[in-house]
Amino acid sequence: MSKPAIKVERLSKQFRIGVDEAIPSTWHQAVLRTLASPFAYLRETMRPPNEAEIIWALRDVSFTVEEGDVLGIVGPNGAGKSTLLKILSRITYPTEGRVTIAGRIGALLEVGTGFHPDLTGRENIYLSGTILGMKKREIDQKLDEIIAFAELEKFIDTPIKRYSSGMGVRLGFAVAAHLDPEILILDEVLSVGDESFRRKCVAKMQSAAEDGRTVLFVSHNLPSLADLCPHSIWISKGQIVQHGETTEIIQAYLGSLVNETARRMEKNSSRAASGASTAAPILQSKADGFTIEEIILQNAARETVNVFAPGDELCIQVKYNALAPIEKPSFILSVQSMFGTCFGVNMLLDGNTPDLIHGRGLLTCRFKHLPLMPQNYTISIAVRTNRGPGTHIDTIIGRQEIAHFAVRGDLTPFGFHGKLFDSLVSRSFPLFIPYEWEFADGRVAKVSSPLFDNEITS
Repeated sequence: MSKPAIKVERLSKQFRIGVDEAIPSTWHQAVLRTLASPFAYLRETMRPPNEAEIIWALRDVSFTVEEGDVLGIVGPNGAGKSTLLKILSRITYPTEGRVTIAGRIGALLEVGTGFHPDLTGRENIYLSGTILGMKKREIDQKLDEIIAFAELEKFIDTPIKRYSSGMGVRLGFAVAAHLDPEILILDEVLSVGDESFRRKCVAKMQSAAEDGRTVLFVSHNLPSLADLCPHSIWISKGQIVQHGETTEIIQAYLGSLVNETARRMEKNSSRAASGASTAAPILQSKADGFTIEEIILQNAARETVNVFAPGDELCIQVKYNALAPIEKPSFILSVQSMFGTCFGVNMLLDGNTPDLIHGRGLLTCRFKHLPLMPQNYTISIAVRTNRGPGTHIDTIIGRQEIAHFAVRGDLTPFGFHGKLFDSLVSRSFPLFIPYEWEFADGRVAKVSSPLFDNEITS
């Protein structure tokens, strides 16, 4: 049996609101702080905090990662994921509990973490390797491979403070993955960069896992999490909600988001019925003065719901407010599952872009029939403009998740009656379209979408 690479025991991390806990990084800063206020800092930090001043970013977290495992970590923003990884990477210390780590760690937690902005990319590679305890000749052997993977040959001798966020992530991932750590810790590495680089990252993480290295991977990119990680942890409000197979964890996590959407829509309906305004905008672009104020999901009966039957109509209503006129705004809606995008609509493609929007308005998109398996789903939106005669596109709101819904119900009327259907449907491909089987004896079995009748003919 393999030994644990990481063992976390009853880990908790407390932060105190309104108190600067940072230790002065230089003697000069320490002297200035003391001269400016000799007793205030000491008095404030030594005073016992009251309940309202305490936030527990992590609370009683325990788990074990075996050597060679690839573990995913999922959860909403503010759940404590990044705090956990910083403790594992020894960037910060826990308030309570214990962490035991067997092996050298390579971590990419944020853009630029561990890099000195005034040093060049090449110098930062050597700095990172030295921090990991590597000798210069070991780093020399990896240098060309790191630079090539990061695709920064032209800029490797430029100070990284002049790098874009994408360039910083490419270099950070290349350094973390190629300097031979036994444990690789990655936080949202796939959130920045183009699609080709993301594919390279996924392939490198798969290669690291095959080589027996331990990988911890935090991401909101659920398809990548499902591809890479056999097991995952779901963290919410600083605590582990569930630990198990990744497909089960993702479906449970998405299910919680479906419930959250239902609560939000119910709350907004109650506020509207009482004449009160809805809650704060869901999304906004301050530069363009554009906000998305509310998202409403309805079925064919115009009932506000977020649980639909297979083949039902999905109506998405977008309430927006354009404080300034916006010419030719294009709305883009897409539906995703844990496997990625299922389908979507794009006004840049269908040409149904309004000439101008100004003030409050309502946009409705109806998907007449949902060809979706009983699973949990996410709706995302983006708003872009193509004002000029050319092909240049300006982004008003980049793609963001705005709502979640579930499909529940029987697919037998559509031709699905396999005996393993119930046990496999939650992890199957989510989209179904009309298809048919033709057998040697001439029989044809049609498996239909809601637009077609299921039948078996001879």
